[in-house]
Amino acid sequence: MTETEHGPVGPPGGRWVRVGAGGAILFALVVFGLQTLSLQGYVGSDYKIFHWAATRFLADPAALYDAGSAASLQGYLYPPPSIAFFLPLALGSVEAVFPVFSWLAFLAAGLALAVWMRYLQRAALAPASPLLRTALLTMMLVTAPVFHARGGQVDSFVLLLCVGAVVLLAAHPRLAGALAAVGAAVKIYPALLVVFAAARRDGRAAFLAGMVTMALVLGLATLVWMPISVTQDYLALLPQLSARTIINIYNQSAQAIGMRLTVPLEEARTQFSAYPVPGWARFATQFGLVAVIGFSIWLARRRADRAYLAGLVLATIPLAAPLGWGHAYVYVLPLFCLVLGVAIERRQPVALVALALAYVALLVPGYHRFPYLGGAPDALLHVLFARNALAAAAIIGVAWCQLARVPDARRAAVVPRTLAQEWAA
Repeated sequence: MTETEHGPVGPPGGRWVRVGAGGAILFALVVFGLQTLSLQGYVGSDYKIFHWAATRFLADPAALYDAGSAASLQGYLYPPPSIAFFLPLALGSVEAVFPVFSWLAFLAAGLALAVWMRYLQRAALAPASPLLRTALLTMMLVTAPVFHARGGQVDSFVLLLCVGAVVLLAAHPRLAGALAAVGAAVKIYPALLVVFAAARRDGRAAFLAGMVTMALVLGLATLVWMPISVTQDYLALLPQLSARTIINIYNQSAQAIGMRLTVPLEEARTQFSAYPVPGWARFATQFGLVAVIGFSIWLARRRADRAYLAGLVLATIPLAAPLGWGHAYVYVLPLFCLVLGVAIERRQPVALVALALAYVALLVPGYHRFPYLGGAPDALLHVLFARNALAAAAIIGVAWCQLARVPDARRAAVVPRTLAQEWAA
């Protein structure tokens, strides 16, 4: 353990590190077992929509989108090229294919975070102890966002594409851009990685070239293998989707949290009603997104490593999206891994307390109604029903503080390597 102007760097005694990391791994294994048992016989509602969309598309491609989805925000809402990702689901029944999809979603989350941890390790932003890194990884994999993804969601697959784009940007920017474009074709959110790439001087032109090329390829392929009316239906649907939000407590985006304040709390607990979002609220959300990313770019403006900026960009996704479901908060986990590892290594007690509270918030499933708090004030319940957003805000705040405190001498350079070296490592 060494000393710097900001205090000691490195965790305390090795014995306590081993005990704490071992306890964390044991805790994660117990939670994982309970989560797995709770999924027995369960089939996620969104997964049923994916399966239904695949079978419906194969029967009649022009019938992919339902006109009523604009008002209800229910049904298949993803971009037209994304249906290719879900077509294999039609190979079997809903019940037969769901376990395979569920485990693949978990493995995608595990691979994404494992690759991310390796990236942080190379950037000197991960705990030096392999046991601590393992504990961090296992703890993240039992958070509620990953558990929700196991319920039949696609976000962990998209997270893997995002992490791949970030990790490969230095050495293979065109490939990184192509991965981001594929992710955006499944869910629009990865398009935000353009901001991350544009903030770099190295590789941004190649990244944008790779992204635009892949987008054109996917767009042309879509026009070839499905009726043009499908794309027209989606383009007509998209503006209406961005102008509404669902006020149910499972949706913890900034817009949904604000709209919940205008309806009876019991409705937010039990209903999935879609409400129009006032123009000023949409503007405030967009302005907030720009402000958060802009401030993050400013803080990271001369850093050799870009891990903080990449994590901050991804962490804004569930906050800024109209539908920030519990599973969308998987995009916060890369930044969470980063700031928690740095807080442990640099012994930052205030940050550790804030991150411990954030972890507890992200451990409770997003749909939990807290029925045992029936007599609690509505103000407290509104805070509890915004816990994912508050946890993300806390993680972002800790990241900003860490960026502001890291002296220039401790900047870590990520050395570009070939693709073969990247994956061999």
